[in-house]
Amino acid sequence: NLIIPSGSIFNPIGQEGLSYLTSMLLDEGADNLSGFEISDKLELMGSILNINSNKEFTTISLLCLIEKFEESLEILSKIILRPNFDDEDFDRQKLKLITKNIQLEDDPSYVASNVFNKNIFQNTNYQFPSSGINSSIEKITNLDVKDFFSQRYLPNGSFIIVVGNLEKNITQNILNRYFEN
Repeated sequence: NLIIPSGSIFNPIGQEGLSYLTSMLLDEGADNLSGFEISDKLELMGSILNINSNKEFTTISLLCLIEKFEESLEILSKIILRPNFDDEDFDRQKLKLITKNIQLEDDPSYVASNVFNKNIFQNTNYQFPSSGINSSIEKITNLDVKDFFSQRYLPNGSFIIVVGNLEKNITQNILNRYFEN
């Protein structure tokens, strides 16, 4: 797991949904790989990538076989260090997020949770859903995403958790090879 302090509480005022949208775009293309190529390569290795953004953090989880650890980690490093943020991907994911939020408005527990958070956490970013609000999402640009990424996806405050049948020194060397920047 790679855990980065870049959740919705870090959204600038009027850009509620920016952190969530940024996380949605991470695996849509990176370095020299398209989103489809990333997905195909991971699937062929039997690896599973999951990206989730909540109030405080974006969590990138990678589940892989030990034999494919280094190859999987190389793809993860591309995603986190060199995402493409193409305009076409941005437009598609932005529309997907707006549609998701519209659908969530039909979920009574979601609506109740939002009303509760708005009343309890008034005047803080905790009052907004992690996925943002559509009136703000509509105004977000791809440049906003790129700026948020460059300001929030930093090593400071981030941490990596590795669990498995791996030796500590070997694992640290592999991590340093792909994440030394």
